Amino acid sequence: MESDSRLCPRCGEVKPLTEFTRDRSKKSGYHGLCKRCNYLRLKDKLGSERYRRYRKEWELQHRYGMNSAGYAQRIADQDGRCRICRLQSERLVVDHNHKTGQVRGLLCVSCNGLLGLANDSEQVLMAAIEYLREFRDKDTVQQAVESEEAS
Repeated sequence: MESDSRLCPRCGEVKPLTEFTRDRSKKSGYHGLCKRCNYLRLKDKLGSERYRRYRKEWELQHRYGMNSAGYAQRIADQDGRCRICRLQSERLVVDHNHKTGQVRGLLCVSCNGLLGLANDSEQVLMAAIEYLREFRDKDTVQQAVESEEAS
């Protein structure tokens, strides 16, 4: 007969099985730690600097085929600047072609988001440029008229 409670080895408390996550890979059918202790364990692990470094290295390798040395070299090649806006940035993200997977360069978060929102479409970005130019020209004319009226 199966017990309806078990001991959590981390906190040392006997708790009902409802306090343990189901885990089919375990003989008992439940995770070894209670939900609270498992949450605290994962919070400590996932929040650690060591895990962040590991995760960044894994992502660079598996998503983009480069290691942290290659990433650092690209930052140096770009002088720590975004390839689009040319501003210095503490956090440059890897931009890549979503169809081929080829890395294009490092961008600031804003410029990377710009390309993402435009679905990497040159047509959309050119239309946005034309839109801005149209209103820039109207603004310039309006400012000139207002300047003459003020004189």
